[in-house]
Amino acid sequence: MMQQEWYYPSHFDCSACHMPQQNFVLGLNTRQLNRPLGVAGSQENQLDRLRRFEFFREPPTKPAQQLEAFPDWRDGSGSTAKLARAYLDANCAMCHQPGANAVMNIDLRYHAPLDQTGAVNVRHVTTRELRNRPMVIVPGKPDASAMIDRMNQRGPGQMPRLATNQVDKQAVEVLRRWIAEMDEEGEGGKPDF
Repeated sequence: MMQQEWYYPSHFDCSACHMPQQNFVLGLNTRQLNRPLGVAGSQENQLDRLRRFEFFREPPTKPAQQLEAFPDWRDGSGSTAKLARAYLDANCAMCHQPGANAVMNIDLRYHAPLDQTGAVNVRHVTTRELRNRPMVIVPGKPDASAMIDRMNQRGPGQMPRLATNQVDKQAVEVLRRWIAEMDEEGEGGKPDF
């Protein structure tokens, strides 16, 4: 039986990610929820279900099928680039976006153009710990990319930095494939939004 240890962040830890850029809330967004959900043997879109039960203070202005949706990790639908960018948006962009308080000034929001993220062919700021991987993303070379190194470790320097003590192996594999598919300028790693 696998034992899971939980880390409960302090108030100071929480304020590292719960910032004004996110209205202090880190939660699900419509792109994450816009997918079918199996309930009692039937399928219903989660947004439609939440709307039906009046969970929204301000319901979406369009039907769910007209709204953007992240690719579904359960079935691997969507390109590797879309899966990777959706993961980065949901798990990293709260700290890694303009105006946030991350040390590394990169923009990992889903719609940020890849060449404007500040992550491709850019030197990582904490290279003393990453001497063999000084660049955040090296197109075509996941093993030379600090992003993979930091996500694939636990302890000092890990990413996400807080509230996790296990490597998300599926995410690391998707991000490795995404970086491997890029050419020298990062092309091939751009999702077709």
